Amino acid sequence: MPHIILCDGIFLLDVDDNIWQDVGLDDDTMVLPAWLSDDAVRNGIHLQLEVDWCMEKKARLMCERAVIQEWMLAEWGAIRGASNNADAVMSFHLQSRVDELVNICAVWKKKVQYIPCAWPVGESWGPSDEALLQAVCDQAQSSFHDEDDAKSVEEEEGDYEGDLEYGEIGDEELMDAIEDIALADEYRYDHSNELVDDMDDIDDHYMPSSPIKLSDKCRCI
Repeated sequence: MPHIILCDGIFLLDVDDNIWQDVGLDDDTMVLPAWLSDDAVRNGIHLQLEVDWCMEKKARLMCERAVIQEWMLAEWGAIRGASNNADAVMSFHLQSRVDELVNICAVWKKKVQYIPCAWPVGESWGPSDEALLQAVCDQAQSSFHDEDDAKSVEEEEGDYEGDLEYGEIGDEELMDAIEDIALADEYRYDHSNELVDDMDDIDDHYMPSSPIKLSDKCRCI
């Protein structure tokens, strides 16, 4: 008996939908095929597909590995041929290109050293072993200096942030001190005004020794 086909999503078909299964349409076919009924066979199919994909990828990598080596050999030969008949200015630019190719070759050769070529290419990549070794050393030193520079920059940024935090704390303390001084001045001002008001309320006989009051009394006499 064929499987029931649901109406929902009938036009959104996939490779595993029941509509593709013709089991039960023929009355003579009563035994389900192994790829449909046996889980071990189904898992084996998936594993075999993964193996096939890996083999295809390996073949492509081997071809690419051979192509980049051939490209490097062609570029190196062209640069060397152009350097033989170049003037001083052109030689300078060609030497810059040579240094660039040597650095690229050092990186590529290290990356693909465990990948075999799809066809025979040879051992040489163009630059000499001494030039490649020098390029590797220069790259290692450059990366080492870059790491030191990055660490020093991080330390400087950390010190700068610490200084900012210290400055912020100092500003808060300064503002507190200014507020305390302002409060003390306001208290002194209010207290002095109250003292003046009290002095104005005192009668003359409470201050008989005042020179101003005495002079006024003398004038009256």
